Amino acid sequence: PGGLDPILEQSIPMGVAFHHAGLTLQERDIIEGAYRSGVILVLTCTSTLAAGVNMPAQRVIFRNLATLTIGTGIPDIIKYKQMCGRAGRKGKDPFGESVIVCSHVKDATVAKNVLNSAFPPITSCLSKGQNNPTVTRLLLEVISLGLVRLTTDIARFVKSTFLHVQEVDRGGEQEGFNEVAKRVKHALLFLVG
Repeated sequence: PGGLDPILEQSIPMGVAFHHAGLTLQERDIIEGAYRSGVILVLTCTSTLAAGVNMPAQRVIFRNLATLTIGTGIPDIIKYKQMCGRAGRKGKDPFGESVIVCSHVKDATVAKNVLNSAFPPITSCLSKGQNNPTVTRLLLEVISLGLVRLTTDIARFVKSTFLHVQEVDRGGEQEGFNEVAKRVKHALLFLVG
């Protein structure tokens, strides 16, 4: 189906729109263009806000705690920061605001706990053990895209990954590279075997 959703057709000229994963590419382009040009002043979103919708805002309002429970059902600081990070983007606003609407005291307590919690350590998704299919998939993708052709290319590419940085931090430059090289070798053997 082409064109614009009938509700969006009526709401966009009024400065209001919605954004979600079910929009067509054409609808996304229209909404994002109208938002950037200032036609849309209020944009409601589903969790697409956390998925990297690059539409900076001055204020992000969470209508309830459930908004912060993508996937796990438990609100956490990473989800919150990812979503509220749309507020006050550099070069657009001097600051940003985020508001979590809590309808119960219990929700307010949970929200305070989320906001005051520490970030868990971030680890590379490639670091999940030697038999990690993610490393194999990554190598298959970079080989098929022609980004690497020789083993020296693979070594150079691997040194540019967060996994390499993480392993170097754990055991030093050579030790870190050797740890990553073991995983890469295992993945390559799987691909050619």
